[in-house]
Amino acid sequence: MTQQITVLAGGVGGARFTRGLLAHLGRTAPSAEVTVVVNTGDDLWLDGLRVCPDLDTVMYTLGGVIGEQGWGRSGETSRVSAELHAYGLGWDWFTLGDLDLGTHIARTELLRSGLPLSAVTPSIALSGTTSTSPTDSNTAFANAMSSSRQFRPGAMADAPAPTSAGVFGMTRTTRAPFSSRSSM
Repeated sequence: MTQQITVLAGGVGGARFTRGLLAHLGRTAPSAEVTVVVNTGDDLWLDGLRVCPDLDTVMYTLGGVIGEQGWGRSGETSRVSAELHAYGLGWDWFTLGDLDLGTHIARTELLRSGLPLSAVTPSIALSGTTSTSPTDSNTAFANAMSSSRQFRPGAMADAPAPTSAGVFGMTRTTRAPFSSRSSM
């Protein structure tokens, strides 16, 4: 019988715990299935973009591309945010990096096409990009997600309204060893 584990996660702490748990299970119980239920209560619409901070932190952490500060993407730049500030726009309390904005733009487009968040998230997590930057973290992210992990919808309740709270289930089957790109 396959061991099934459910983790409730929100933000940096939940992402790091899940990464450690998956690494441990990869060594001790490789057939275990882990469903990560990620907080979406902090999701928001920001200037027309759907931003899911906790979901992105878990996704980036498990994909091995989390920024040094514990959120956002590694190798991140903030040229778009700087340009918005030059126009007197943007968010004084919140800086989104350029790669992170790409995630939010893709998510928003897919949500507006009618897909639920539960379908959009695995699609984003397993997608590659055509970025040609020297430290192509987009490709590294996609490779880490697709080669080391299998994501599929888990127990979920989508929240279509901008102010609704919900959960997204992300199931990871630990069939392959956890990526060495991730560190605790």
